[in-house]
Amino acid sequence: MYFIVFLLVTFPTGTISGPRYISDWVLMNRSNTSSLRQTFTHNFGLLPVKCDVQVMAGPSTNNTGFVFPGVGSSHGDNDQDNSGNQRGGVICFYTENNVMLVAASGSGGYIVHTGEKVWTDEHQQKSTQAKVRVRLWHQDDLPPASGDSNWFPMSSNDPSLRYKSWTHNLAIEPDFVSVQIKCQSNTTSLQNWVGEGQGSSMSRLPSNPSSTSTPSNWGGLIFGFNDVEVRVWAPKMEGKIMSIYDGWGNYDYPSFGSECTRGDVRILVWEPLTSDMCTEVQDQDITTSENKTHEFDICNTLDLDKELLVVQVQAIDGANVGFNFYGFGAAMIDFRYNFGGIVYAYNTSRVRIWHPRTEYLIYIDDLWGNGTSPIQNSKMAKIRIKVWKVTSVTQSTTDTTQITSESTEATTTTTIASTSAVETTTSTSHSTTTTTETQNITLTTTPKKKIFLVPCVKISCNGKGTLNTTEFNQMISEISVSSKNTSKNRRSLTSAPDKRKSPQAIGIVSAIVLSVLLVLILSSDFARLVSNRMSGKKRH
Repeated sequence: MYFIVFLLVTFPTGTISGPRYISDWVLMNRSNTSSLRQTFTHNFGLLPVKCDVQVMAGPSTNNTGFVFPGVGSSHGDNDQDNSGNQRGGVICFYTENNVMLVAASGSGGYIVHTGEKVWTDEHQQKSTQAKVRVRLWHQDDLPPASGDSNWFPMSSNDPSLRYKSWTHNLAIEPDFVSVQIKCQSNTTSLQNWVGEGQGSSMSRLPSNPSSTSTPSNWGGLIFGFNDVEVRVWAPKMEGKIMSIYDGWGNYDYPSFGSECTRGDVRILVWEPLTSDMCTEVQDQDITTSENKTHEFDICNTLDLDKELLVVQVQAIDGANVGFNFYGFGAAMIDFRYNFGGIVYAYNTSRVRIWHPRTEYLIYIDDLWGNGTSPIQNSKMAKIRIKVWKVTSVTQSTTDTTQITSESTEATTTTTIASTSAVETTTSTSHSTTTTTETQNITLTTTPKKKIFLVPCVKISCNGKGTLNTTEFNQMISEISVSSKNTSKNRRSLTSAPDKRKSPQAIGIVSAIVLSVLLVLILSSDFARLVSNRMSGKKRH
């Protein structure tokens, strides 16, 4: 297995800001099923353009302080929990005014799951509880989208609506892409709720649809993009375009996802928003026998409240060569079948990436699309890490909604005493040890402020370390300019023209006056000369 890693930190400018809505941290705990579905009110009055879930690994874990992003949809239910089927992560759905978070439940469900023994072993973690919050970007927090597909239908039941290729006409690779799915099945409680697309299929289902071993509730949309188009795949067989049915949440909404087989999809793309960037490129060979989690530094400290980080996987072979697919925040796999995707997490200074040891970095099999759409099974890829940096700035403006606090409520702190079950896997025997510990998890509510993005300051220099005197004098000679060749010297030798009317009028009047005086003087002398000549003739 081989992949190339690019660490690209971009610094957008203009009217881009941090998220307009940030929820409080809440504790999701598998032993408390009522905590596995959380609903918040954002009151935008319109759909957000981006939802970002943050799952914070708790204390005394292999990834303490690291944040795992959310996932787009369920890739399996709890029917086969005893046969190796495991699910992890938190899914986000939203409407014009509300946002809902749903976590994996049941004996095979985990809030944090990095893939266990079939994924890279370092920093492995399976946690049944974690702190979770959600961040939402309003459409005014970003410039207008550079491309908008408008809403179009997709369905897992209709082969003609299982695949979409949309040309964005940017002529360059979009800097950011959002694919939204609005459920339009009126027999489900997800009617009019919106989810977001994802970057891979996490599991291959059995080939026999009627098999009792088939997880019957799975789905979502997969999308990828390049400099020409965005491709979107919907599932077939028993898949749904949105799914959180069995093995997710607290079961008080049993119809969630069960009938959401059709909906409307919208693609938004943004041109590169970078005026300055800090870029670090790292190339690394990965073999199937190598068993390590990859870590990369972030070149500037990441603000977990205001700034956004995503990991892209770019195909370098196959039918989707050059296309980019977003990574996941948790693994959802059935160990008996093929699976794919990458899982990542980050803190303020580093990014960790887990990948399958023998399976795929990008996985789109023939259970997705219309039967003729391009599939992808990649064991080699290019990894790109993007960070949009944000810095608070002071602006003088009458538009107070852009510079004042979104909330005036004071900071509050709540301490939650809980029992945590954390499972860790060793890298040698793959044995699982469960330890129980009592933790005090502190949840802090802080005022939410409007933040503007500004360009970063370069932090590195690639020039020579030292210069000798000869080189220095030569450089000075090459860049020196003689004072005789300066524009200042040339201007001093030439009178500057003055096109103003007042100087022109003064000049004309002065010329007329001088001419009249000259004529008068000459006339007087001429008259005297004539008079003298006439007097001389008379005397003779």
